[in-house]
Amino acid sequence: RDGLNFMLSQSGYPVCAVANGAQGLERFAQGRIDLMLLDLSLPDMPGDRLLTRLKTHATAIPVIIFTGFAPDPLLAEATKILFKPFRLEDLLAAVNHVVTE
Repeated sequence: RDGLNFMLSQSGYPVCAVANGAQGLERFAQGRIDLMLLDLSLPDMPGDRLLTRLKTHATAIPVIIFTGFAPDPLLAEATKILFKPFRLEDLLAAVNHVVTE
């Protein structure tokens, strides 16, 4: 997580990182989120459950998902899927693409 935060910050993106799904929901409730980067392997809840909860309230938020597993139907909600392991350059390209659309 720290490497992703550093790379995105160095690329000029404001970053608000959280450690788990509960913190993600709290951060979402606080206000505007332009893009969510979501690892499906969260320590406190399945990432797909977090995605479902967020999408019921804000369907327009773009979401880039990281996963090491084959996609399931819920992942159709994602703007982009990056399969682990991925290169940081691929993540940055995906973020650039989403924010410039």
